Amino acid sequence: MVLLVIVLLSGTEVRINPREITALVTARDADDTAKHYTAEVRCVVQMANRKEYTTREECSSIELRIPEGP
Repeated sequence: MVLLVIVLLSGTEVRINPREITALVTARDADDTAKHYTAEVRCVVQMANRKEYTTREECSSIELRIPEGP
């Protein structure tokens, strides 16, 4: 199994199964009054088990590292 490493806001590396990712959600801009997360959040990684990981990484960067195929 290939695991994807993402870095959380705290700097902690988390290894996740890319097959369990259900969505990559780009966070709202820091000055947006409707923003739900802290200003540092750039991407929210949503998992099949409903867990969410917030990261400073751009969603496009994470998406490029997701392996294709089975």
